[in-house]
Amino acid sequence: MTSKEIEQGVREALGHLYDPDYEPPAAVYGLLGRTLEGGLLAVQSLLVQTIDSLEPPEGTPASALARRMYDLLHRRFGLGMTLEEAAYEMPLSAPRAGRGPPAA
Repeated sequence: MTSKEIEQGVREALGHLYDPDYEPPAAVYGLLGRTLEGGLLAVQSLLVQTIDSLEPPEGTPASALARRMYDLLHRRFGLGMTLEEAAYEMPLSAPRAGRGPPAA
């Protein structure tokens, strides 16, 4: 898989994180190190665990990019907020939150 295909697969899986009828493509299972027998619940669990593992160390300033990106991912996918709800709590505009980190 190319990096573009990986990104697209992960974005798709995150977009359907709480959709009980979603069936990720086999490539997403392979990317996450899961088998098809693990099912959607295994993929969902691993994605949320991976987001949780990105939490910056205690004391990281709220203004730090790592903290802002983690907070957005946690609110959006860990807590199941919409992009608008997560952006409102941070505060970010929804379009800004949807673009991700600024280019270096």
